[in-house]
Amino acid sequence: SIYATLLDKDQTICRVMVDERCAYLQLISGEVLCNGTLLAAGDAAKIEIEQQIEIKAQSNAEFLWFDLPRV
Repeated sequence: SIYATLLDKDQTICRVMVDERCAYLQLISGEVLCNGTLLAAGDAAKIEIEQQIEIKAQSNAEFLWFDLPRV
């Protein structure tokens, strides 16, 4: 599944990862903290180990979230 997300500055969302799944976050614009790691436009993160993900916008941000099967 692919989700397009828009966040306003200081808005936070949380995701819970299910076993046998991983995720890929592709930042299109703005800046976010993903579990404390700063990502800027064009950055990406592959998420495999973390069970809970917190994404907090440091500015207005747009990103894609790919929910993928673990291989």
